[in-house]
Amino acid sequence: MLPSPALKGCCLGLLALLLLGGCTPARRIAADHGLYSSGNPPFSFTFDPALKLAGAGRMQADVPSDTNIRPSAFIHYAVFAEDSSGPVLRHAHALIAALPQGLWRWELESWPQPASLSLTKKEEEGKFWTVQMLPVAALGDWFSAFWTGNGREVPRFWLLKRWSSTPLDETRILAEYREPAPLCMEEALLPLEGIARREQVSPPDGAALSLLCHKEIRAFSARADAAVSLKSISPPEPGVPPAFIRPATAPNMKKLAGVAELLPSIGLDLSSEP
Repeated sequence: MLPSPALKGCCLGLLALLLLGGCTPARRIAADHGLYSSGNPPFSFTFDPALKLAGAGRMQADVPSDTNIRPSAFIHYAVFAEDSSGPVLRHAHALIAALPQGLWRWELESWPQPASLSLTKKEEEGKFWTVQMLPVAALGDWFSAFWTGNGREVPRFWLLKRWSSTPLDETRILAEYREPAPLCMEEALLPLEGIARREQVSPPDGAALSLLCHKEIRAFSARADAAVSLKSISPPEPGVPPAFIRPATAPNMKKLAGVAELLPSIGLDLSSEP
């Protein structure tokens, strides 16, 4: 028996709803204490309730790649701090960085940076994470510029712990927790400022830094683990950050999120020869 016109219309309507639902863009919510995305796959970062939303938004930035082309990534970010004024002593941020789909992918995070104190891998919430600790100089750092541009003081050097994952080839997500670097490593970190000024200096050695400040690094790592949660949550209410000024310069995407690779199937001729 052939289906009635009414039944056909009902089925077509249901199919249209399903297709529309599949095309619904991901919700990206900067909440009071974290960042949430309903994308495929969904994820959320939640920070210690003492860390309050200080700024959030979207921007584009060029990403270095394995070719002579620099693709542009679309970035959603959220920045958090413990206090609303004075020196920033506890900082956190989360971001989503998406490369053009079908053209580029993020290079795998396989090697620690020279100054890295540790790099480990873990699986949680169905995603594979790279967890890294390393120092960063405020000079040339986009998030430090965020704070100073909004009237806050920042340390000369940060110690950070970062959780990053690549749930889709073109999408990198990460959360980061920072505190001022301990004084026991400050002198050894001076070359980081030289690197930011593009001087020909060698970076600090992560293994040597670990020996200098073993106790302080372990205590920091424990505080970072307590401040950041990767567990899935229900969609939160959007937070309302105070008025803020975003840095005029683009972030260093290699330091912030990594390096892009052109997908092999694209087959573009990237040589400089005509």
